[in-house]
Amino acid sequence: MMLASGWRWDPERLASELEQRGWDIQLSDARLPEGGGSLSARRDRGGRALLLAVDAGGRVQASLTTVIEQRGETSGIGDVRLRLVHETQRTSTLSGTLTEVGQFWEFLRLLDALDGGRQAGAIPGPIADR
Repeated sequence: MMLASGWRWDPERLASELEQRGWDIQLSDARLPEGGGSLSARRDRGGRALLLAVDAGGRVQASLTTVIEQRGETSGIGDVRLRLVHETQRTSTLSGTLTEVGQFWEFLRLLDALDGGRQAGAIPGPIADR
């Protein structure tokens, strides 16, 4: 499926590149009849989780969830020990529709910048090729 002249759906290539960058890939819906499909990926780093979805039409969405505070307490039922964890999280979501495959690599660089410790919601300006 092709949305614009530069966007070509190649889930195997996208998955390979994401795996090289440390993502866990889910390709179960990558190839659907008539050229559709999507892939999703996840990358965990300490108290942060980054979820990414991209589909054959170029739509992308990424969610970065960061643990802000975590505290636990223990309890029990008879001789069974239980642990209750209270957790505060912040989630930032970035989404849009790409029209060229090169934009996907720029989108990944933007996610790397956001996941690299910048404040959630602080989107950097244009990112130069590394």
